[in-house]
Formats: sequence, structure tokens, C-alpha cells
Amino acid sequence: MIGKGLTCGYLAQIDVDKIIHEGLANLPFDRKRVLVIIPDRTRTMPMPLFFRAITKSLMPRAKALNFLIALGTHPPSMKKISWIW
Repeated sequence: MIGKGLTCGYLAQIDVDKIIHEGLANLPFDRKRVLVIIPDRTRTMPMPLFFRAITKSLMPRAKALNFLIALGTHPPSMKKISWIW
């Protein structure tokens, strides 16, 4: 198993970096073009944190690294959403 959990609080950027790096280390991304599909703003998660960790881990290995935002993968929201970003 890769990672760790907390009963309270959040993982620090360095912990997320280590977990992401360890999780991607054995996957065959060397000199490959990699496309990472990420959620749109309707999904709650610390995307900037994961974006930095994935980029830091894969940029030295991949021939190209691109991100695609997954739009239209869920029914439209019926309520008004206030964006904090």
C-alpha cells in the first residue's frame, strides 16, 4: 500500500509529493507522452496540490506531459454554485 492517512488535518505538500512520486515510480512513463485527466471545478479536491505533485514527479521522465479537464462527465447541477477559485 502506498500513502498514509490522518484522523485529523491535512497532508503537507511534501507528503503528497512523496506519495504521488512513489505511486507513479513503477509505471512505464519514461520518454512517453502522458495525458493526465483532471476533474473540473465541480469536484472538490486540492487540485493545485495534486497538479504540482504530478508535474514534479512526471516532468523529468515523460517526453510530454499534458492535462485535460474532464468536462461533461456528470449531470448539470440544479443549484447555483459559488466558486472560490
